[in-house]
Amino acid sequence: MTARNRKLDRKHVRALEQLQQFYSPMLGMREELLAKKEASIKVNTVARDARKASGADESASSIIALRDYDHKQWWNELMPIYAKMLVHFTDHMWLAKESTRSHNGELTRFVELWRRYKSASLDDDVTF
Repeated sequence: MTARNRKLDRKHVRALEQLQQFYSPMLGMREELLAKKEASIKVNTVARDARKASGADESASSIIALRDYDHKQWWNELMPIYAKMLVHFTDHMWLAKESTRSHNGELTRFVELWRRYKSASLDDDVTF
């Protein structure tokens, strides 16, 4: 009975360690990405609807400003979060469940392709 309880205790300690050190930080970064994406979609939708309602031109300066903001936000805020996720994933992989580890390659490819795109080593017509 004591051995069984110790085994359960070790299992609970491991699960807590996984949650605190791996999954919780990853979830926090993911939630930040999603919140920023949702905010962008909402602002762009409201702007588009207002533009349609007023009959304003598609190339209005406010729309260009929104696109510029989204572009800058992608490179200055969102991509660094993805890069941070990749570093966290790699540094704490020992805490990840096997089913989670299989996603590391996809995250690595995602970050690498965008880095290459930004460095202009990929042409605009290259799709990935």
